[in-house]
Amino acid sequence: LGSLRPPGTGKSTFLVNTICRRLASDPNARLLVTAPTNRAVIVLAQRFIDVMNKAGSGGLPRHCNSVLVGVEDKLMSDSSAKDEAQYLSADSLTPTLKSIFVYSWVDTIKNDCMSILESLQHLQHSKQQQSTQRPNTTMESMIKSIANISSRLSDGAPNVCYSPCKYAKLLLLKIKAVAAAELWESTLPVISRDDLNYKSSFSLLENAVDHAKKLLEAVGEIDSNDVVAELLATARVIFCTLSTAGASIMKQTRQIHDLLIDEAAAATEPEIWIPFHLR
Repeated sequence: LGSLRPPGTGKSTFLVNTICRRLASDPNARLLVTAPTNRAVIVLAQRFIDVMNKAGSGGLPRHCNSVLVGVEDKLMSDSSAKDEAQYLSADSLTPTLKSIFVYSWVDTIKNDCMSILESLQHLQHSKQQQSTQRPNTTMESMIKSIANISSRLSDGAPNVCYSPCKYAKLLLLKIKAVAAAELWESTLPVISRDDLNYKSSFSLLENAVDHAKKLLEAVGEIDSNDVVAELLATARVIFCTLSTAGASIMKQTRQIHDLLIDEAAAATEPEIWIPFHLR
């Protein structure tokens, strides 16, 4: 499917709607979404993620593997190039886009793991000091964060990330146990809480901190080359430029069922033929 209408006529919105309808109608469909320029690809990727984050009805899956592929120095480095459509600065990628960019995927997970570990250690310190001041990060938000990490690892690269997947699932259980223990302790009389000295939730919290450290260590050992190949293999939607579709890493991935091209009128005929090798 190629989009040939002029700028400002809703091509990107139409293509995102088409992607969502295709995903909802076929749970096994794999789509390649391309455009002649990085800028056009990034706009499509961001709009698609925004729609998926609001999914919950209409048959759209809550979790859908999508990846952004490109030449790393063009997408991520500070740009001094004249053509901004081809060279984008790191600031041009939102945190959400960095989380699906194959060359920063591991780093974003590592950063999330570090944030969770720091929050757990802060909570541990406040319990040791029996401080009434609570960390800014709530148990609910930590549970949501680790659940997201677990989902990304198990859905995106379950083979390469086998150990991190295991530790993420265990950590999720540990944090839920801490939350349940804290809720139980909050119902006890003050004198009972003093007698317990927070041993129940505190011992569970120590265990959670240990698992968070193991998870961070396991994520740090992920092979970046292997993870890129598996991310492409498991992705249901791949975003890249027409030229990147001919890269060697793309030639090694699984078959693509549908090809969508934005700003097709701005591409040359040879460029449009590049992604067809994936069909």
